[in-house]
Amino acid sequence: MPRKEIKIITNICVIGIILSAPIMVYLLIMLSNGEAFAPQVHKISENNIEQIPRALLNVHKIVCIGDSITLARYPVKGYVTLLRDYLHAIYPKEKIEVINAGVNGNRSFDLVNRFKKDALDENPDLIVINVGVNDVIKDFSNTQLKADGVRHIEMAPYLANFKNMFSLASLKHIRVIILSPTTIMYGYSEQANQANQVIEQYSAGLENLAQNMNIKFVNLFNIFAAMNNSYYKNTGVHEDILTNDGVHPNQLGQLIIAQSLMTALGVPSVARAQVR
Repeated sequence: MPRKEIKIITNICVIGIILSAPIMVYLLIMLSNGEAFAPQVHKISENNIEQIPRALLNVHKIVCIGDSITLARYPVKGYVTLLRDYLHAIYPKEKIEVINAGVNGNRSFDLVNRFKKDALDENPDLIVINVGVNDVIKDFSNTQLKADGVRHIEMAPYLANFKNMFSLASLKHIRVIILSPTTIMYGYSEQANQANQVIEQYSAGLENLAQNMNIKFVNLFNIFAAMNNSYYKNTGVHEDILTNDGVHPNQLGQLIIAQSLMTALGVPSVARAQVR
């Protein structure tokens, strides 16, 4: 067996400690078919294979707004594309439209500035918001944080930007799901650790905000950190297994974001496992 496949299998076994069994099996099936974690999603039948979950009732259009993690870079298939493909395969009769409104380099106040044009004016039934990495640190050089220290937007204005977007969506009776930012160069350096401490604080603040406003929330930071910590604990190797460059999720990372989002939406894991 090629070394690359051995390494991937090792990663999957470690990740299995964190992931649920259905997703673990799903990843192994993908590897056996040589799909490198990028499933080619096809419609299973003309009819829905599952009853539409409550969170997707009367949802015909979804806008996912965020930064480059939402936009995703070719050849990586981003979580927005994966979400669209899975929903089309599992609920073909619903014909749910999924729009990618990710923009490279965006921070939370950038999203506020374009929220009306890029999200509200699309008249969606659901908006997914994911932003925060660039709020913590804007400049990167050769995948290393620059030496001028961790610059970040303070917690209060960061959360205020989310409150602003939620209020605007509420006025139009649009549902919202918040995804926390993911990790940055996890475990690479003391400076990266400081940046991740800020993101962890952001995520905790967002979770509290979501609870108070009755918004669905997915803590991607905790998921990514737990997986990387488990990998290090079991291998002794500091290696970010979920990103290509310490920041942008690789195919496995994007798949995990998509799967976590679908869990929040109530899409059954059994149905997802049937999608090939």
